[in-house]
Amino acid sequence: MQIGAKIKYFREKMGVTQAYLAEQMRVSTQAVSKWETGASYPDITIIPALADFFKISCDALLTDGTKTETQLITELQQVTEKWDVSTRNGYFSRLSFLEDALERYPRSNKFMLDLAYMYGTGAEFPEYKMFGWKDRIIDYCECVYANSDTLQEKFEAMTLLCYIYSGTNNDRVIEIANQMPQIYQSKPALIYHGYEGEQKFERMCEYFSELLDTSYSMLCCLIGSNSEIDEMYRAIRNESCRRDKWNINR
Repeated sequence: MQIGAKIKYFREKMGVTQAYLAEQMRVSTQAVSKWETGASYPDITIIPALADFFKISCDALLTDGTKTETQLITELQQVTEKWDVSTRNGYFSRLSFLEDALERYPRSNKFMLDLAYMYGTGAEFPEYKMFGWKDRIIDYCECVYANSDTLQEKFEAMTLLCYIYSGTNNDRVIEIANQMPQIYQSKPALIYHGYEGEQKFERMCEYFSELLDTSYSMLCCLIGSNSEIDEMYRAIRNESCRRDKWNINR
């Protein structure tokens, strides 16, 4: 059942009109009508309000009940990726959605990592200290690190833990870092060998840009950012991807 059909089903089940639902959602009656006919979809930020109005979970509104838990988690993740978190409202809407999702699927490593990243990017908000977000990051990442069978999830958790423990539990940082595999060649360093001409050039630029960004970040951590370093960084980035600077046959 599509989301429009679900909205119509739950609205009629509650015995309310399109006009009443529209008033509660602060949209026009025409907007609700378009949702229900499939002509358009509700804005992603309205989903939590709709779910709350119908007294159901967001995933019950968004997903097909016949699908597996893994499929549902993947679909919910895709929904959250569309959220604009550049505003406080958008940030906390996505955060609330993820917290509800983790409550629904408490063993989901994906949602734990998503929340850890979200909490980490919200350090400027007073809620970071008020609600102990740093401790939540540690709890979620330690859980994923200990229990995940997926290497990517495990390594993401380990990376976040090294950052969050830095300066407060350096022994743990060293312990975790020593468990990371020794990387001889990264994916970008290898993959460009499978291309030719312009595609090879583009892949090489991507690889070089990654190396440059990493070096720039490390330099800023060591001596701090300043206008001279920033200018040099921008100049190198601009020059590095000029086609005439590379000896690559078309």
